[in-house]
Amino acid sequence: MVCQFGVMFFPDRVAAFREVRRVLASGSRFLFNTWGPLGTHAIEVALQAGLERAFPVDPPRFFPTVAHGYADPAVVVADLVAAGFTVEKEQELTLQGRAASTADLATGYLTGTPVRAALEERGDEPAVRATVIEEMTARLGPGPVTAPMTAYVFRAAT
Repeated sequence: MVCQFGVMFFPDRVAAFREVRRVLASGSRFLFNTWGPLGTHAIEVALQAGLERAFPVDPPRFFPTVAHGYADPAVVVADLVAAGFTVEKEQELTLQGRAASTADLATGYLTGTPVRAALEERGDEPAVRATVIEEMTARLGPGPVTAPMTAYVFRAAT
């Protein structure tokens, strides 16, 4: 079974891993990845800085707490073991993320992630988008953008 960047959204990871293990045949593998710490993902660091600039009192915290909130490999391994898996491999992988522009990145993140709901609740989305683009451009340049993105890849066996 393969899960790409999904396990960090499970509300009870050990229970979810137990369910994965339950449905897998004996001797099967579970391969998945999680994002590394927010600080290892330059694009989302710039994005979060833009959100904090747009909302200095209470910025949306989806990226540090959810998307990058399951970024300690030791915790992931402990959860897998608690669910009955044997961890065969854990690998840190850093690749370069690429986008045509910071405007494209901001639009994608602000409309295609749960941050969208937070922005809709607070209103003034065009101004927020402009602030986020300005901050991201200051940090990453206007584009094309190339920046490191770190993830952890895990392979566990039943």
